[in-house]
Amino acid sequence: MKLLSGIKTSAKLGSVLAMAMLAAACTKAPQADTPEGALHRYVTLAFEARNAGVKKELMELSTGDALVYLQRMTDEDFKKQFLDANLKFVSLKAKDKRQDASGDVSMVYELSYKEGQPANATVHTNKKIAYLTHEGANWKIKATKNMKSFVERKEDLLITPETTEQNQAPAGK
Repeated sequence: MKLLSGIKTSAKLGSVLAMAMLAAACTKAPQADTPEGALHRYVTLAFEARNAGVKKELMELSTGDALVYLQRMTDEDFKKQFLDANLKFVSLKAKDKRQDASGDVSMVYELSYKEGQPANATVHTNKKIAYLTHEGANWKIKATKNMKSFVERKEDLLITPETTEQNQAPAGK
């Protein structure tokens, strides 16, 4: 009877472990010790910033131009850009990672976020390049460069009146 009880306990433990492994495999966040993980951590931290102490955390994840940019930012500028912004993180997708001879990495990624109230929020998608380097035991952001920006709005931007069948623009001759 003890043997049967031990088998049932092992089966339950195995099921729990299998579900935990499956959940870990399905999570979208990359491993923290990778360039993708460092970028994901930086971006999510920036979007979820709720106090001025986040600036120090972002600086710890930065080096080079990115670090200098944060160091030069006044508390008021940081508040305006990170704390007061009405932005909501949607997704981050790494597309193309390249490692150079020094070990530094450049990575093309798409960052999507919403701006404004949920009912009529504008969705922004930026295609960017991140430059990362490995310092000590961590990957750090050196700089980013914007390549393209896309904006999707629910509301139509009217700069000319819309035509109707009765009031169509004349055909060009």
